[in-house]
Amino acid sequence: MEMTTPVLSIIVPVYNVEKYLARCIDSILAQTFTDFELILVDDGSTDHCGRICDEYAARDNRVRVFHRKNQGVSASRNFGMRQIVSEYVTFIDADDAISPETFQVNMSILLNDPKIDMLQYPYSRISENGSVMNFAIEKSKIYTDKKEIFKDLVYDGPITWASWAKIYKRNVYGRFRFHEKMSVNEDLYALIAVIDNINCLYLSNVGNYMYYYRKGSACDSGYSPLKSLDYSRTKVLMFQTAVKYGIDVVKFWESAVKSCIDSWSYHGPCLELKDDLQLLKHNEVGMKAKNRANRMIRLSRLLSPLAAARIKWLLVRILRLNKY
Repeated sequence: MEMTTPVLSIIVPVYNVEKYLARCIDSILAQTFTDFELILVDDGSTDHCGRICDEYAARDNRVRVFHRKNQGVSASRNFGMRQIVSEYVTFIDADDAISPETFQVNMSILLNDPKIDMLQYPYSRISENGSVMNFAIEKSKIYTDKKEIFKDLVYDGPITWASWAKIYKRNVYGRFRFHEKMSVNEDLYALIAVIDNINCLYLSNVGNYMYYYRKGSACDSGYSPLKSLDYSRTKVLMFQTAVKYGIDVVKFWESAVKSCIDSWSYHGPCLELKDDLQLLKHNEVGMKAKNRANRMIRLSRLLSPLAAARIKWLLVRILRLNKY
């Protein structure tokens, strides 16, 4: 029998979550919508995740498993993106789950309106003690203005920062791939980076993604030098996008400058931060603004963002500070 190309590709990065993995996969295979492929990317798990993935692949021919050396969730997503054959793609974290009707109702919306490039559906945040917070809009909403998508995303509108609970046309990502060096903010970074490829975004009020919040997960772990660099990367991209769309450029400039200076003092000097600080120096709107600002921002305008970063770096070491 000739195999047909599935409509939807579901990418699940898997790493040391044997306690939760079956719950995730079972929720996907229980979907009332069945025209999908499930791509499980075993990211060098050292527990029984690899075996669990293989057992599901042996039982259901929609499941494809890839075993790789550990490279992180972004690298796993990127690898999954290179394997997909479908027109639409979605991401699910291996310790989360999804309600049975979610893809049925939302793929129907997408297939009935080919203009939609990205669809976001509701989610629930489930804590370790079992308490549930539901995040859903009362009425569906459509965005056709990239500027409005950006504003909603960065000003805490209903568009969430997560890559999950969304279905994308595969060409939304185009040649862009998740930043593989980032451990936090990689989802927000990716969403901002692909806004230019989203001509129509649909906020759905049906379906449900179940996000199981766990202490000690990547998003809950403490601050670190590498995370400070991730935050500065995101802030700089937000600034560049704000310039493109003409939205609160001074505000985003100041935020990017502060984040880069903080990262320089915490992470340490590096070429990437130096380039970003020099880029920020060349924005006349930010450098010449007269609004009230903190000491480092004022110093950045008087000297340069890079000079301010170097001064803070010295002060932190002279005063033996280990936090801001």
